[in-house]
Amino acid sequence: MNYEYTLDCPHYLTGVIHKHLREGLEKNLKNEGFYLSHQQIHLLLYLFEEDGISQKRLSELTRMNKISIVKALNLLEANNLAFRVQNDVDQRNKNIFLTAEGKKLKVPVRRIINQHRAAVFSGITEEEADIYKTVLRKMLKNMTT
Repeated sequence: MNYEYTLDCPHYLTGVIHKHLREGLEKNLKNEGFYLSHQQIHLLLYLFEEDGISQKRLSELTRMNKISIVKALNLLEANNLAFRVQNDVDQRNKNIFLTAEGKKLKVPVRRIINQHRAAVFSGITEEEADIYKTVLRKMLKNMTT
């Protein structure tokens, strides 16, 4: 494959950017003593906003499959960051809650994410960032409709 082609290929660039975003964030979190996978981070961000959200809704919001959700939740539970409770209305579903330890992560994890985001977008104007996000949303819409 022609190397120059790969640098012009949106699929390649998107994949490489995703890999570096994920690995960079995990590294930044690890450097501050937080050993969290990107799946766990993703779930925590939703739990920070809506503690007690259903496992099914988490799957819908994150677009993670059920197996990935269960694995990430198992790790969060093993690390005493979250716990599951049977849903009173729908016995097939569970609601996810943060533990006291999980709630303590909200401020530092968000700070690290914001620092990571600032580093990633360094040298990029707000207008350029908005254009980038607009194009990505259009591409996503094209692929999902």
